[in-house]
Amino acid sequence: MLCPSPVEADVEPVADLRDGLAAALAEPDGARRAAQLNEMSRQYGLFPAVDDEGRPRVLPTRVDVVSCLAAVLVPAAMLLAPAERRERMRTCADLECGTLFLDRTHPARQRYCSARCTSRASTRRHRERRARIVSEGRGPGPG
Repeated sequence: MLCPSPVEADVEPVADLRDGLAAALAEPDGARRAAQLNEMSRQYGLFPAVDDEGRPRVLPTRVDVVSCLAAVLVPAAMLLAPAERRERMRTCADLECGTLFLDRTHPARQRYCSARCTSRASTRRHRERRARIVSEGRGPGPG
């Protein structure tokens, strides 16, 4: 199934899908979390199917951008719903980001969703340290 190309009118419904998934995954009560995800499955007209090679899939009953995205993202959220997997979910520590991500590192200490956010936060800390040193008169000025 081919999904249509996104248009400006898809922005708000896709943001609603994102917010609904984030709220469901943040829900601490397992029964309410399951109910929210099941409701999203109904809301976006998703149904289980089997492809021609016998693999299970989830397909939307409607062919619009948000339903096509929901057909991928809602089942993925369902896989993350169990408590032991949710313990690995983090919110990016970069103040400009806040994206939810799955910490796949062995020690479970990942703080940023991507190398870009890690670099941005590191650069921000460096600039703050440099500005503090300059304002205290302990080092060279900007340059």
